[in-house]
Amino acid sequence: MLNFLACVGAQSIYQFSESVTNNRDKFEEDLQNIFENVRDAAYHIINRKGATYYEIAMGVVRLTEAILNNESSILTVSCLIKGHYGTEDVYIGVPAILDREGVSDIIDLDLNEKVKNNF
Repeated sequence: MLNFLACVGAQSIYQFSESVTNNRDKFEEDLQNIFENVRDAAYHIINRKGATYYEIAMGVVRLTEAILNNESSILTVSCLIKGHYGTEDVYIGVPAILDREGVSDIIDLDLNEKVKNNF
């Protein structure tokens, strides 16, 4: 079983699914398919367009805007983790506040135990 940190309204995706479906196996299968599609998205883009550099360039533009405009935007960037999620000295993509100083703070996600252990 995969664990996603996603919300529909104010409910976790798991709470939401329990309120709208009684087929937990189908829900887990759908989540697995979503995970695989997101994970493999770059490969699909390369197969169709031959490259992903446009998307990379747009990401760099967005990060640059946040820094130059001192936006204090929450963006997912690779940061050095110093004690977050029980981990030290690892660079990993996490949501962080990005402003003129670079990463001014890392946003801690409320991860369940299974996700923390898999991390």
